[in-house]
Amino acid sequence: MTKSQRRRSRSSRRSRGSRRSGRRYGNALGVGQSFLTGHLKLHRFSDSLRVTDLTNAGKRGKKVREMTVLSGTMDSARTDALLRRAAEHILDMDYDKAKAALTSPSKNLQVHERQLRGIDVEPGATTYKLSKTFPNGTIVSIEASPHNFLIRHSAVISAPGKVAHGFRQDTLYWPRRKKDGQIFYDWIKTHLHAAGQMSILDLVHLWNELGVQYESH
Repeated sequence: MTKSQRRRSRSSRRSRGSRRSGRRYGNALGVGQSFLTGHLKLHRFSDSLRVTDLTNAGKRGKKVREMTVLSGTMDSARTDALLRRAAEHILDMDYDKAKAALTSPSKNLQVHERQLRGIDVEPGATTYKLSKTFPNGTIVSIEASPHNFLIRHSAVISAPGKVAHGFRQDTLYWPRRKKDGQIFYDWIKTHLHAAGQMSILDLVHLWNELGVQYESH
């Protein structure tokens, strides 16, 4: 293999890895949602992306750096696209590399940085919050922490042949044992995008496959 062929091969592998990361995480980061990348915590607002360095999170006497990333445009669709791409781009980076990437003029982003007390920032083992609204109005909300989860299935109440009344009936699901919460949390950490698209039937099927026991009411 020639030197140029080796370079093309490495470039192709990096490109494939980037596309896999984007599919795995980026599309799951909707407004109000957050997730961890290993070095960072990303949280999405309607008009911005918050990027927190977790290196000193939870440590007394230490400082934590945090960026607020703005799109620089008033167009909501363009803002959404820019912030999603920004999140996908920095998934495998630490804070310094992410800052350098996001402040690049080619990104068309505005970055504002501040420092927080380490003791005031939650460490890496945190809670994932995801929500999906389906075409029939059903909402499935997932909240998962290292030893626990709470799933809310909210369905619109309607009668046959009539327009939905607008009232909702909520059903909650939670783990029977701490071990069940741990199993689901370990799964969701590496399947955020898939989890963010699941119906309650999908989740029940998954729990059965994983051996997760749960309660509901």
